[in-house]
Amino acid sequence: MNVIKNVKAKKALQDRWNELGIDKMSEVVRDANERYPNMKITKERLSKWISKSTSLSENQVIWLLIRYHIPVSTTIGYPSVDSGGVLKYKVPKYDELEALNMLKSVFPKVTDKAEEIKPIKKTRNGKK
Repeated sequence: MNVIKNVKAKKALQDRWNELGIDKMSEVVRDANERYPNMKITKERLSKWISKSTSLSENQVIWLLIRYHIPVSTTIGYPSVDSGGVLKYKVPKYDELEALNMLKSVFPKVTDKAEEIKPIKKTRNGKK
């Protein structure tokens, strides 16, 4: 699976950012740089990836997916069987602690500052 060009990965991230009230790429970049500076995600590269599916590395996209609690495997989301017996993949509700723990297991090299658990500020629609 080419996660860089995967439309579902991009949509899942955009939906998550919308859910969390994140409407500026600078918020995502700031968070990434605080938590894992070696990932080197820039606003320009992130914006270019959103619009053209290029410019971020596979590790950067995987890091973002895990950071925002979107499981990554050969599929996007967790497998689930609906009432009709059809297998579908669903993105779970956001759980910041679980997302951060998953990040530490996949990307173990973190700075002391990045290890601090800081909640995402919700900014849209009067949310925190």
